[in-house]
Amino acid sequence: MLRAADGDYYLYATENIPNLPIFKSHNLVDWELVGTAFTDETRPQMVPDGNIWAPDIQYINGRYVLYYSKSRWGGEWECGIGAAVSDSPACPFTDFGKLFISNEVGVQNSIDPI
Repeated sequence: MLRAADGDYYLYATENIPNLPIFKSHNLVDWELVGTAFTDETRPQMVPDGNIWAPDIQYINGRYVLYYSKSRWGGEWECGIGAAVSDSPACPFTDFGKLFISNEVGVQNSIDPI
């Protein structure tokens, strides 16, 4: 979660809504779905049949940087961490792609960008 320059709070959630849901709140009590970080066309492909998990958002040099993990159940060596950026905390995000996959760095089950 992040408090953006507009004063609102933005929450980035593990997928139960495809393409990584983004929620917004003025008061941390009432939340509204404002969209998804990706569309079906822009969805990260580094683990094609995986879900997006454990997103982390940072505001860096005037841009919103979204780190995410992508994995599927049982794929402990094929999961990995990726990053995407946006000028807005709401969407759309442009995927930079994978930073690494577990088997590339020798760290099993890389599923948490933190």
